[in-house]
Amino acid sequence: MMSNTDKNLKREIPHLNVRINKIYTDESNIKAYASLIIGGIFVVHGFRVVNSKNGLFVVMPASKYTTKNGEEKYKDMFYAFTREGYQKIQEVIIDAYKKKISTD
Repeated sequence: MMSNTDKNLKREIPHLNVRINKIYTDESNIKAYASLIIGGIFVVHGFRVVNSKNGLFVVMPASKYTTKNGEEKYKDMFYAFTREGYQKIQEVIIDAYKKKISTD
């Protein structure tokens, strides 16, 4: 359990590296799949770069499941704990995607 002191501490975002695993050039809204390497220690696969009417954004890795009522739903398997962390993930993955498509 996190204490009030822990909640108020300023956390540094670890170094993030991105690997663009697959790029889609068709008319699909999904433009790429990416992996995120966190602090050189952990890797998370399954990020999707998606194009929408508001521009590019990153969808977090998710798992599909079926409810007792038969509804199919998705649950994020990875997410940022802070707004700053979320924004940083969006930024580094989109930047890596744009760099990758400009060099291919």
